[in-house]
Amino acid sequence: MSLAPKKSLISQPPQPKLGVDKGPIHLVEAGLIEQLQEIGWKVHFDGHHQFEEIQAASDPPIGILKNPRLVSRVCESVANVVGGHAKNGQLPITLGGDHSLVCTMFRTSSPPS
Repeated sequence: MSLAPKKSLISQPPQPKLGVDKGPIHLVEAGLIEQLQEIGWKVHFDGHHQFEEIQAASDPPIGILKNPRLVSRVCESVANVVGGHAKNGQLPITLGGDHSLVCTMFRTSSPPS
């Protein structure tokens, strides 16, 4: 039994709190992909996205916002990855993340500007 469309698992950048920082990695290592395939899902997984290329050497707070420039860059990168899978007809499923996930949903559901 095949449940279309193909699902794309996207591992979000780790969070700074211990216990959640490795969650997506542990889910995949515990066999999540194989378990989804066993129930008939076609799964695409292209590795864990760490977004190491994004740097914020000096990112002072803006009001109560911590690391606003870094968060903005990560949200944009995650949105590009999720949007790319959606444009290819795949159903993006994200693992991990917090506010970056919400920003991604808004960014990828918005019409092009």
